[in-house]
Amino acid sequence: MEEEKGAVAQSLIDVVTEIASVSDYRVTVKKLCSNLARRLKLLVPMFEEIRESKEPISEETLGTLVSLKEALSSAKDHLKFCSGGSKIYLVMEREQVTSKLLEVSVQLEQSLSKIPYEDLDISDEVKEQVELVLSQFRRAKGRVDASDDELYQDLHSLCIKSSDVDDHQPALQRVANKLQLMEIPDLAQESVFRYISRCNILTQLN
Repeated sequence: MEEEKGAVAQSLIDVVTEIASVSDYRVTVKKLCSNLARRLKLLVPMFEEIRESKEPISEETLGTLVSLKEALSSAKDHLKFCSGGSKIYLVMEREQVTSKLLEVSVQLEQSLSKIPYEDLDISDEVKEQVELVLSQFRRAKGRVDASDDELYQDLHSLCIKSSDVDDHQPALQRVANKLQLMEIPDLAQESVFRYISRCNILTQLN
């Protein structure tokens, strides 16, 4: 059981290390993703103490750590998408993307809450840090940043209107600047090319 405990603890460290290596989140989800990644990195000291501890843990406690690993892996996948995914998609589908991130946060909070910390050989300082992370997750429930409303409205208006390009020049410039899509190659790399084609943005930004 001790070897299995060490292996699970190391796998938890590995997942968070991979999360920590993710950077350059898209501007539309940067704050939400950065906060999530920062909270998860605060859990590493607990995983390290569990790995180094010689005290045995129960099968039930080990199961809660495995469940936490699954939640962390889900968070990692979503954070990677928010770093390398389509900028336009993340704007147009912002409600779905935000909902997924909040759902992941809830799963993490629930997984952390189920761990019997009194059965773990970890320091009081680490316990306090984990409690801090839990409190941050609880406070963040349902909290959505609406700062991208203008960007969404600009992009949406470009998708549904087909009048003279000059009429939309201010909106085009704001979208291009905020999403850092200043050149045709930048737009061509977007994984949701259909949005660009439908809105005729390629022609308008050329």
